[in-house]
Amino acid sequence: MQSITIGIPTLGDGRFPNDLILYNIVDMNANGGLGKVVEKNKVLLQNVELHKIRMQACRHHNGRDWWLLKQGRYGTNEIFRFW
Repeated sequence: MQSITIGIPTLGDGRFPNDLILYNIVDMNANGGLGKVVEKNKVLLQNVELHKIRMQACRHHNGRDWWLLKQGRYGTNEIFRFW
């Protein structure tokens, strides 16, 4: 079984770049079920203006997969979705 973690990096001073979403893939069968990161800091979305809040995940109707929804630019109804 693999798990994916999503991260939004900071610039070191606490500010968000608002144009980058990274993800990690974790093998949850490794280390006796504690998991091991097998791919780190993979780019999911880059160079796109993003609202720095309003990201959510919801379970796919198949009960196994998840959708990630992220609001785009301020003042728009733009939504990025990842499955």
